[in-house]
Amino acid sequence: MGAYTQRVLELFERLDKDGSGGINPRDLAYVEGISGSRPTPLALGTQRLVQGFVRHSDANKDGQVSKIELLNYVDKAMVGTTPETLPDYIREFVSTVFAVMDTDRSGKVSRAAFEEYLKARHADASVDTVGYEFEHLDRDHDGFLTLGDLQAAAHGFFTAPDGVPGSWLLAAVPERTAA
Repeated sequence: MGAYTQRVLELFERLDKDGSGGINPRDLAYVEGISGSRPTPLALGTQRLVQGFVRHSDANKDGQVSKIELLNYVDKAMVGTTPETLPDYIREFVSTVFAVMDTDRSGKVSRAAFEEYLKARHADASVDTVGYEFEHLDRDHDGFLTLGDLQAAAHGFFTAPDGVPGSWLLAAVPERTAA
């Protein structure tokens, strides 16, 4: 397994909302914004992400995904691939995150909008973090992020060595809080 392991395990911990040691549909009851008549876009995106992981990573078919099942799945299904081959449910999740960032619906996200997204989710939005992440995500260095930038970054989150920005992705799935 590669250097991506720590990032994937941090995502796992955030998705395991009920603290059961596995990602399962029960975790969705704890996702902020999922209840009510109008779930938030990020809550729906998280729902699709959890359902996708359970559907594709649950090797023993017990209805939940353990840490090792998720890491094995990532290693087999994503490592050595390209951003274009990310599983559909991850691509949909990233599209949802991008839509939340793209508040003016221009198809581009400015550094200010990126910083606002991180701060709104209580992520580490220090000037250094925002600057580092934005510079690394903006592949053509035009001062804006595109959906393609985030799709490539998501692929890197799951497959690349250290130094890959991930706060933006983790911010979409807030840390577990005490129930």
